[in-house]
Amino acid sequence: MIRIALIYYGLCRNTAAPAEAIRRLIVAPNHARGVRFTTWGFLNIADRIDNPRTGEIGVALDGGSILDLGCDHYALRRQRDDEIAPLLALCRRTSDPFHDGWVSVGNLLNQLLALRQGWRAFTAIDTIPYDAFLFVRPDLLYQDTLDIPRLLRHMPGPGSVLVPDWHGWGGLNDRAALARP
Repeated sequence: MIRIALIYYGLCRNTAAPAEAIRRLIVAPNHARGVRFTTWGFLNIADRIDNPRTGEIGVALDGGSILDLGCDHYALRRQRDDEIAPLLALCRRTSDPFHDGWVSVGNLLNQLLALRQGWRAFTAIDTIPYDAFLFVRPDLLYQDTLDIPRLLRHMPGPGSVLVPDWHGWGGLNDRAALARP
């Protein structure tokens, strides 16, 4: 039996359709292959989103949407500007890669802090020896199936990471990753 920690991370918005797609395209077919999942949510909680790049200005967020994910465990973090301020100040020494007033970079930093806080909670209470960790965003509509046993056979070993090639940042992305412990 293959054990996977399925970790949703980042900001929760419009989670019903993505959660259903992940269950249908990733969890169900892999469960049929003998994969067992423990689900975690390392999530940012915010009242609204302001992101000019995505066209989301003053969009109210439903905090209850985290329940759409149906996670076994949650590590929640209230999104606060003061927590990312020192990191954002370092980033501002260069040019804004998204040209949106550092909003997207701030969102990425909040994701990073959610991952950090969630990972601390995870390692403190979860002692299951997982074969891999699958990191997915709760607000993206995934459209492809993943054959996790096949992917694991092609991973070189401990500490290896697979990321999708459908996001053009040279292999670095905030969309999804499969990682070996």
